Amino acid sequence: MPSANKIVAEERPLKRSATCPTSEPTAPIPEIFAAFRQTYARKFRGFSGPDTLLRCIEAAVNLPFDEGLKIERKLFVELHGDAQSAAQRTPSSPSARPTKIPDVPGTPR
Repeated sequence: MPSANKIVAEERPLKRSATCPTSEPTAPIPEIFAAFRQTYARKFRGFSGPDTLLRCIEAAVNLPFDEGLKIERKLFVELHGDAQSAAQRTPSSPSARPTKIPDVPGTPR
């Protein structure tokens, strides 16, 4: 299989993964996902993101490409509206914090 650098250097057209032929589909192995959930249940307790991500991966593995994308989009929209998601999007880095604005009381120094 040629490397990505070689394909780009040869200016060959790039193929979308959704249109690439695949070999025989592999049978889904639900035990893998169940084992992962069981192993990390305590660590991810109270967080909606990890399980949602796992559900996206399950859809990608078990469903045709277009159906997997629909599931991923649906779950993304649900997760994006989640209170946890909103809380994690607050500015926390020093570069994201507001700076002193002249003539505006209450801004940091």
